[in-house]
Amino acid sequence: MRRLVKDCGSFVFVAVLVLTGMELILSGHVASGPHEDISVGLTGWLDLHRYQFNWSVGKVRFVPLLIELVVATLLTWMLAKASRILRSKKSGRASPDGGTH
Repeated sequence: MRRLVKDCGSFVFVAVLVLTGMELILSGHVASGPHEDISVGLTGWLDLHRYQFNWSVGKVRFVPLLIELVVATLLTWMLAKASRILRSKKSGRASPDGGTH
């Protein structure tokens, strides 16, 4: 049971890191004078507006946010699967699909 909780906690932590990385790398940015508009993420689920030192939230779109959460979860799952396969190859044990490497 403890192993399951630890594995789930690690998975969630890595998924949050992947989502944060996606948000930071794939954000759009437009600046014109004292105005600045930022569209967060791959799908632009959050629009932020800045005028001088004041920030405001323009729009929050929940369906694109859900899409980004699913994409981050799938990327994390693929990363975990690849990591497990590489570890099994290094140790010479059978791979998760039943074959040996």
